[in-house]
Amino acid sequence: GLAGSLLAHQLSRANPGRRIAVFEKKTQFAHNVGESIVELGSHYLIRRLGLSSYLYERHFPKNGLRFFFDSEGSDAPLEAMSEIGSSSLPFHPAFQIDRSRLEHDLLEQGAKAGVEVRRGVDVEKIEVGTAGEPHRLVVSGPDGSRSYEARWLVDASGRQRVLARQLGLHVDETILDNASVFGWFRGVRDVDQMGPESFRSRVRYTPRRLSTMHFAYRGYWIWFIPLQDGVTSVGVVCDKRFFDPSIATPDAFFAWLRQHKAVAS
Repeated sequence: GLAGSLLAHQLSRANPGRRIAVFEKKTQFAHNVGESIVELGSHYLIRRLGLSSYLYERHFPKNGLRFFFDSEGSDAPLEAMSEIGSSSLPFHPAFQIDRSRLEHDLLEQGAKAGVEVRRGVDVEKIEVGTAGEPHRLVVSGPDGSRSYEARWLVDASGRQRVLARQLGLHVDETILDNASVFGWFRGVRDVDQMGPESFRSRVRYTPRRLSTMHFAYRGYWIWFIPLQDGVTSVGVVCDKRFFDPSIATPDAFFAWLRQHKAVAS
């Protein structure tokens, strides 16, 4: 996924001529959360990886965070809600990224830079070398199994923690007692075309749509993140004490969202 592709991209730039391989289980990347990139992450993508032009061409610039505060009855119209957010684009760049597009493009760019990219494969066996011996692994895919030796081995398998579990290095995480439901929608209205003229002029016509918009309620908030190609990421994060598991289906989630007047609009 993203961690392995980013590291391969960084290593190929910092160490030209080194032999680098990425073993990716997925053949296709789907939408994924983690789309609202903060300034520190954008600094890394631009300065360390040289992706500035790519990010502006293939993704959206982010106009900071924006918060709307509703009434207790969740019935305030959008223009009547209290609002916190910028009235100009921020000085430090950040982005709203389509994760599926970014992960696909990074592997494509890596392959063009000379990285060996194998997709749709599984790492069957890992032998960790000691005393300077190379690490050895067996990778299987549609074209059969192949053995590799490497001086450095990086586990970018995320929550699977392939190497950490094998070496007994797994550490329990401190888990927030939160729950979330999210999805990707088409046909979401452009917030910059909504409400009266006074609603748009009070933020000096800065593009609210490019912000990560939060609709805040007691114990939970709903996010709106715009992605290119007409897709909007919409989700809710809440304290588990306020969570109703029955909304975790597409139809039920959509019906629940529509109970909030501004969100429904």
